[in-house]
Amino acid sequence: MGWLAVVRHGALPWPGICATSLPLGIYITRRLTVMADHGTVEYATATGNDYPAHEQTYETFVKFAFVGAVHVVNLLLGLAVGGVMGHWLLALPIFIIAILGLVPGLVTGTKTSSYVAFTICFLIFAFTGLSH
Repeated sequence: MGWLAVVRHGALPWPGICATSLPLGIYITRRLTVMADHGTVEYATATGNDYPAHEQTYETFVKFAFVGAVHVVNLLLGLAVGGVMGHWLLALPIFIIAILGLVPGLVTGTKTSSYVAFTICFLIFAFTGLSH
């Protein structure tokens, strides 16, 4: 347990904000300050080592984050072609190719489909921008 002293120096600058404004003075309150009990370290008593599982989880996360980020970039390219350049008929294949690149990446964890989808979507974007 610990003690906490609160010193009030003056009235609040906007008394309408607070429902009740305390008068000047020193107020001593009692506050519970107990630290957490950590006990014994469980990793030292655990059986086996799960480091390979941690590595596999990290690799899976990185693959999904990459595939998702490339998919978002492909969608932005499609929106740029359709919304900014006004070619919605050329934006539709970009959206379809983006989805076709996303699905194999999520199912199998490969990055190749994302690379191919990005390349094709970027080429459509570039040629549409140059011909505009």
